[in-house]
Amino acid sequence: MKSLRCILPAVEEASRIALQFFRKASIGTTWKPDGSLVTDADLAVDELLIPAILSEYPTANVVSEERQIGQFSPDGATILVDPIDGTSAFASGIPGFCISVGVVMNGQPVAGVVAAPAWGITWICDFDPDSPVLRGGLPLSRATSLRPFDRQTTVLVDSKLHHRYDLGTYAGRCRSFGSTALHLCLVADNEAFSVAHTGRVYPWDVAGAHAIATRVGLKAELVSGGPMMYDSCLPDQRLPDDILLGHPNHIEAFRAYMRQRIR
Repeated sequence: MKSLRCILPAVEEASRIALQFFRKASIGTTWKPDGSLVTDADLAVDELLIPAILSEYPTANVVSEERQIGQFSPDGATILVDPIDGTSAFASGIPGFCISVGVVMNGQPVAGVVAAPAWGITWICDFDPDSPVLRGGLPLSRATSLRPFDRQTTVLVDSKLHHRYDLGTYAGRCRSFGSTALHLCLVADNEAFSVAHTGRVYPWDVAGAHAIATRVGLKAELVSGGPMMYDSCLPDQRLPDDILLGHPNHIEAFRAYMRQRIR
């Protein structure tokens, strides 16, 4: 497949569209049948991105949060689009939202673009497995150093983590910016955040950021154990469990604190 850079102009235009809606008095907020939020901004970004992607990859199987174009094949490539990840944050005027495009082949993420319009940051992981992740045009380093996992550790979490898990004696910090994909990319930056936790999300929520994090040497695992795979849930089913992403040692350290609440 041709370089994912070919869709960067469309992602940049989609970011401008999203910002035109952001913090406006009316953004056309409605609820979908699955209980999730959708705004006019989600639909406008979708209407721009999908044709742009298909113009560059005319035979691609494209699955968006808002519509399905092609037919998913476990043995082929599927392009997953989340027009706005973190719609609730977006609708609340919180800048922690992003636009996500990910490519999955044979159950694994292989490339992705994630743009955070309100932060002015774009991450890209291209198809060449030897190419670096670029953040704002600059290469990210691989996750070779491992900071201590202690009370100074910050974990990025799903906003409903505390509904499902008791963290017991975990003494570090938990933060949430509102976007699953954004959380994964921030851990991939190898700076302030050690682990990202997500709930049972849809594939389009994480595919692009998962490719980015994998390229820098991080892992994504189900909380119950085992690798995160996409072939069992595409095109429109949630992943089978909550996810933890980070260095394997950090994943195990945080998982040890997680105690599922009895309902």
